[in-house]
Amino acid sequence: MAEKPESQERALDPFDSLVAGIKITQERQRTEGKRTLPTPEIDKYIQKKQEEVRK
Repeated sequence: MAEKPESQERALDPFDSLVAGIKITQERQRTEGKRTLPTPEIDKYIQKKQEEVRK
């Protein structure tokens, strides 16, 4: 039986949701010419998490 869409959303990794939100915010700020998020730190954190997932 196929899962309902809402249960698929709940199955998403909370980290993936966080990353998606950060990326959307970064893109919006880029288009507005603003930069308030510490992007280098976020990018390092994302890279570290991706490496953990690959192990």
